[in-house]
Amino acid sequence: MDESKRNEIAAFRFGLIAPVVQRNLHPGERYALLRDIAQKSYTIPYSDKTTISIRSLERYLQAYESGGFEALKPQKRDKKGSLKNLDPKILKKALDFRKELPSRSVDTIIRLLELEGHVAPGIIKARTLSRYFQEQGWGKKDLEGKVAKAFRHFEHDEPNDCWQADTQHTLYLPDPKDPDKRKKAYLIAIIDDHSRRIMHAEFFFEERYPRLERCVQKAVLKFGVPRILYVDYTEEKTMPKKPGNTLHICVSS
Repeated sequence: MDESKRNEIAAFRFGLIAPVVQRNLHPGERYALLRDIAQKSYTIPYSDKTTISIRSLERYLQAYESGGFEALKPQKRDKKGSLKNLDPKILKKALDFRKELPSRSVDTIIRLLELEGHVAPGIIKARTLSRYFQEQGWGKKDLEGKVAKAFRHFEHDEPNDCWQADTQHTLYLPDPKDPDKRKKAYLIAIIDDHSRRIMHAEFFFEERYPRLERCVQKAVLKFGVPRILYVDYTEEKTMPKKPGNTLHICVSS
């Protein structure tokens, strides 16, 4: 792993523990804050995971307190893996399998190599082959970028032609009915597909359909009726307005 990636990972880890590092907390307060941090989802650099355990946060804190920012970087590993012991022809065949069908998993490619007799079972490890694909620019992250570029950008031609609504799970806040408890807050937002303007956004303590309906009503009062509204919901709804001006809600489950 190059130094820029190590710095990026260290910066992410410091961002997680910064609220703890920058405050003088009692052990109970510190654990409670770590628990809140661990309950959230994150886009973790160079990882498929989206959550961080309390144990990992404690390990980051211990590393930072003993060695500062430098200690938060992933350790450098000597490249003594089994790649050096593999026949280059086998690695090339594995790469050909990946290029032939990029959606093939590493485990599937290893199985194909074994079934076709290119390598004995158990010789190639998934982690070793994943590292080889990353070095060749055919790792999972590289493929995601290539797939994203393959899709043509699309947007509707006019404002109010199409709105899209969705819900985001956000913070845990004190429960208005019981201050000793905490409730998750949900952000419901509606965006115009053409202009990318937020037509309306509002926080609620639940994500039921009436809350969405309230947001739509407020957005319509401010900006008029869109031709189409896309929402992620399990029931089909049609909300008639004035004659000749009907809002159709397209749903996806």
